[in-house]
Amino acid sequence: MPEGKTFLIQMIMHIGIIMISFRMAFLLALVVSLSFAYDVDTPDCYCYDCRDCVNAMANRDCTNIYLSDDISVSGDCILAPNAFRSKKFDCQGYAIVGTGGSGEGILMDSDNTNNIVTNCSFSNFATGIHIVDNSSDNLFTNNWAHHNSKYGLHSLDALRNIFEGNTFNNNDDCGAYVSGGSITFTSNFAYSNTKTCFYITSVRDPALTGNTAWDCVDDGFAVMGSARTILRNNTAYGISGKNGFHLENSKDSVLENNIAYSNKGNGFYLIGSPENILRGNIAYNNFRSGFFLQDFNMTEMTGNKAYNNGEADGEGGILLFKNDDVGIFSFNKAGRNGNKAGIYSERTSTIGTAVSNTACENIKDFYSENAPSSASSTTGDVCDGPWNCNSPCNRTNMQVEPQSPSNRASIFSEDASFSWVSTHQWGAIADCSLYIDSSFYGDAASFDEETASLDVTGLSSGRHEWYVYCEDGYGNSGQSPTWEFTVLTSCPECHSCGSCPEQQTCPVCTNRTIELPCNQTVEGLQCPAQECPECRECPRLTCNLDSFCDTSCAFDPDCVGCQFGNPRCASDEDCVNNACTRRGTQATQCETFVGSTSTPAQQEQAPAECGPFSGLTLPFTALAALLGAGISYLLFRKKPKPSA
Repeated sequence: MPEGKTFLIQMIMHIGIIMISFRMAFLLALVVSLSFAYDVDTPDCYCYDCRDCVNAMANRDCTNIYLSDDISVSGDCILAPNAFRSKKFDCQGYAIVGTGGSGEGILMDSDNTNNIVTNCSFSNFATGIHIVDNSSDNLFTNNWAHHNSKYGLHSLDALRNIFEGNTFNNNDDCGAYVSGGSITFTSNFAYSNTKTCFYITSVRDPALTGNTAWDCVDDGFAVMGSARTILRNNTAYGISGKNGFHLENSKDSVLENNIAYSNKGNGFYLIGSPENILRGNIAYNNFRSGFFLQDFNMTEMTGNKAYNNGEADGEGGILLFKNDDVGIFSFNKAGRNGNKAGIYSERTSTIGTAVSNTACENIKDFYSENAPSSASSTTGDVCDGPWNCNSPCNRTNMQVEPQSPSNRASIFSEDASFSWVSTHQWGAIADCSLYIDSSFYGDAASFDEETASLDVTGLSSGRHEWYVYCEDGYGNSGQSPTWEFTVLTSCPECHSCGSCPEQQTCPVCTNRTIELPCNQTVEGLQCPAQECPECRECPRLTCNLDSFCDTSCAFDPDCVGCQFGNPRCASDEDCVNNACTRRGTQATQCETFVGSTSTPAQQEQAPAECGPFSGLTLPFTALAALLGAGISYLLFRKKPKPSA
């Protein structure tokens, strides 16, 4: 066979082999990529079972791991790998359920730091959420740990982890058990656990703010052997066994604006816990005492209230028992507490400052037994020694002051919160009712001189009036002044200048702020320009014309490309990938999506007619052209004359 034709056949065979190899490699890559439960080309990865999720956490290309189905498993599920650092695990509301109450729902150790775990449900394990051994700086938010055989949460020697908006309920031990390390709880719920709702032991600087505990058997909040605890704006109620708040051998703590009510034990029980500050706390309707403080030196107790406590024998409102030194004891109130006394002191050595403490309608208002010479025993309404009654006990004229929304306010929603302050006979809880347009909208308990509130939904557009009426159960009542407010839930109609009466200003309509006709200004609404045809300004906040501006608007210079109308495409052009492209052949269109310069995002949007392997079209086209040129050269080249 001539040498040139042999060469040609070999070239064609090699090219065919190369093309087949390319296609096989492509298919192999496709199969391999489909065998994974997540896409490693993006930071978002999806998993469907425990192993999938752990593998995704271990993959360095996966930053956000999303659970995409419920999981049922025997034993452990999410044992976080070492590579789970600075990532997010989002269950998207799906449940992870164990069998038989064993194993861990999720376990994180010292290698797991700076992560987010959110929207997960862990149940029927031994422990729902388990963090140990210096696992630090993680955020757990909106998770649910329930019906586990031991703990909803167990934190052991973990550091600076934050729990926000989680729920721990119906666990067979504690809702949340924290031992060692440090932790922050904010706006969590714990209820119906067999032992304590929130149990903190040997923890440095624990901070608990805005949490709620109810219906647990032992304590609502128990802090043992810890230092510098912050307990602020927490609520404990309906604890069936012991106390709302229990601090033991814990020093330098601050308890501020907490509420404890309807607990079987004491509202606040502190023993052997020195140098603490109690400020603005409320205890009422507790079976034992409102505040029982024993065996320590106390820095400050100011502005606390105890009433309707002490149904059990030997209990009362505020009891100081065997305390060596109380620094400041002022502005506290105790009313209608039974058996022992409103404010009772026994074997308390020194009280530094006692000013304006008030007790009324207790079996005994003030009582001091075995007190130092500076304090004398008192009973009834008599105040001497360290107890000063500078405030009147009875207030027959109840005052109710509205707070929010302010008078003549505009509300840009169908939902609103109404608040007020009632000043009444402080030993009682006032029952206050909210009226809007003379119709009853709900009631709420109101403590003396404390802000009460009620949320209302479904308000209609327009002008309304509201007021609050309160009764304290002892014949005292009061009604607030009537205030006005206006609900604006839709954009006002934009009028032309001709619709305004004479000598009044014509309205100005823009896409961010709309003025009502005739100078009535409404701020805060975001109304589309389509409702105001005279609007001509596009916001620089977005390039999406459909969000605010119609096509008559002047285009924002920052919005470049035909997708945003800058520039506009000609009549024989199409806007493809934000660029004007003249209409042409299919090959031209496929060039846009799968050409040599196309991006992966463009290739994913390729039309079906470009073919499943259209990304290889141009290279093969060029190769075919080169092949044709070679064939032409070999077949039609001028052959050299044979030599003599």
